Amino acid sequence: SLGKTIGSCTAFALSRLLLAPLLSRSPATAAGPLRRRADAMLTQLGGAVRDRPFRTVFLLRAAPLPIALKNYGLGLMPSLPSLVFVLMTFAVNVPFSVAWALTGSSASSLQEALQGGGADSSGKLVTSAVTALVLLGSLGYVGNFCREQLREMRSGAEPPEERAAAAAAAAAAAAAA
Repeated sequence: SLGKTIGSCTAFALSRLLLAPLLSRSPATAAGPLRRRADAMLTQLGGAVRDRPFRTVFLLRAAPLPIALKNYGLGLMPSLPSLVFVLMTFAVNVPFSVAWALTGSSASSLQEALQGGGADSSGKLVTSAVTALVLLGSLGYVGNFCREQLREMRSGAEPPEERAAAAAAAAAAAAAA
């Protein structure tokens, strides 16, 4: 996971240092409607990154999108602090790396268990099955979490903690008046 994080950060830095200046020099009208749509999407994403950087980057890192799109695309977000990118990239990479390592390490044991090899093949099969169920359950949870967060972001609703803070501020203002 450290190597993947370093690679992601390298792509992020290249995008920020080389690609962003190149794109900022070309006028939006030069590339036609596709460029204007992309600019509009980047503007919306930039607003989400500016308002909720940790949550937005976490959701994008966990989303099933091509890794290059995530790394280079997030490098185009000037409002995204580099430290947030690094922390969220590492936070998402570690659990996935552990899950894939566990899956890979049990793959040969699963093959042996299915072929009936070894005295403890049934134990290995149970371990492999539990690992697979935990992995699938975790991916399902992350997927549902991402879907709910994206739905909330699209609707423009505030998260519960921000609603509570706004309500407390309104109550304090009303009490002071």
